[in-house]
Amino acid sequence: MISIFIDAVTEQKINISWETVIAVIGALAWLPWIFDKCSSSRIYGNVISYVLNGGTFNNKEGLLYFFKLSISCINKNVNIKSIDIYVKYPNTSEWKRGSIFWARTSTWTINNDEPQKKLTLPNDNFLGFINVLEKDKSNFYYLTFLVENTELQEFEKIKFEFVNHKNSKKSVEISREEIDEDRMLFDDSIWSS
Repeated sequence: MISIFIDAVTEQKINISWETVIAVIGALAWLPWIFDKCSSSRIYGNVISYVLNGGTFNNKEGLLYFFKLSISCINKNVNIKSIDIYVKYPNTSEWKRGSIFWARTSTWTINNDEPQKKLTLPNDNFLGFINVLEKDKSNFYYLTFLVENTELQEFEKIKFEFVNHKNSKKSVEISREEIDEDRMLFDDSIWSS
């Protein structure tokens, strides 16, 4: 039996048994599990590199984007059924929908002065083929998508919506201002002449 004095003037005591102390400690041990179950997952994204190309792709005219992204998922795994992509351009409030464009190998003109580059994407890192974003991990993913827009222009914002099997959505929005051109990395493992 443990005695705890509540008020030194009146000398009131509360008697607590060891069983009660152990029960309280046991209940507190469940708090991390309860927090984990009650907290929702959060997804963060960062652009490692990107390339934009205009033209006709699979008989569709538009802008083809290539992104290498770092995606982090915090608190819980996120199961993915599909990914919706939206692009917002300057001087408009409209979001244009993008569609994932998978080509194992494609040819790109990066600068008009340089020869064309061949892009070969590994399918195990293609974001369109990923089913689960793992909890508390950052991974690199590649993504190519097409936006039916005939004017070659830089985007203002891009939003990636990850839709699960219950049609609940988690999104990552990346602003053009957040991308530092000086920190862009050219991944020569996937590009060749």
